[in-house]
Amino acid sequence: MLFSQELLYEKGLTNQSIARKMSELGVRKNSDEIFADSAEPKSIQEISEQGFNIKPAPKGADSVEFGHQRVRQWKQFWTKDSLNGIKEQRNFRYLLDREGRLTDKTTHHFSHLMDARRYAVVGHALDHEVSIRWI
Repeated sequence: MLFSQELLYEKGLTNQSIARKMSELGVRKNSDEIFADSAEPKSIQEISEQGFNIKPAPKGADSVEFGHQRVRQWKQFWTKDSLNGIKEQRNFRYLLDREGRLTDKTTHHFSHLMDARRYAVVGHALDHEVSIRWI
C-alpha cells in the first residue's frame, strides 16, 4: 500500500521559501528523503544547501511511463486533508492519439502531486508498504 499526505501545494515559491516551509512542516533536515525533478538541479542544490536530504529522481528512457507503472503496482491512498492530491488523482488522465488510443502522455494540469509521488516511488526501491509525505 502507498500512503500519501500533501503538505504543501503552492505556486511561485523561491527555493529558500520552500526550505523554510519544509522546516515549519516538520520535514527533518539531513534525514527525511526528498526526491525532486532532476530537471531542476539548481533548485535541488539550493535546497540541499539548507540542510535537506534532497536528491534528483532517477530519469532515463521512458522514465515517466516506467514511474507510472511502478506507482500503479500499489493500492494508493491519500490522507483526508490532501485535497489537491485527491483531486489530481481523480482527474489524472492519459492523452489519446489521433486514432483514439491511449498514449503514455498525460494531461499536465492534474499531474503536480502525481509527479511528486512518481519521483518518490522511483527513487525508492519500494518492495514494502510505505508512507510518503508530499511537499
